[in-house]
Amino acid sequence: MNISLRCWDEDKKQMEYRDAETIFKFGWPLVATRNFKVMLSTNLLDKNGKEIFEGDICKVGHAQELCEIRYQGAAFVFENKLGQMLVSDHHAICEIIGNIYENPSLLKPEEGKV
Repeated sequence: MNISLRCWDEDKKQMEYRDAETIFKFGWPLVATRNFKVMLSTNLLDKNGKEIFEGDICKVGHAQELCEIRYQGAAFVFENKLGQMLVSDHHAICEIIGNIYENPSLLKPEEGKV
């Protein structure tokens, strides 16, 4: 299994992707900066074949509930206002629509809506 990581560089406002083997061999220039967030891959794919990472925002199931991917304890979970579900149990019915750094407004309630 190949471990994939991505890093959000807050200063540059960009996402960088690397696999663990490359990082261990060559390092990761972004790690030298102070304002970054590292996210792990779940090593699972969404219904469109896109790799799911911690921090992704997904629509899940028939109800198309918006959820954030989080690493909780020893598992990745979909988390929304109603609770949590294991990513490993539901990844085939989710669709990644963004992430919390590039698309934070996806998880914010619309103005004037309850």
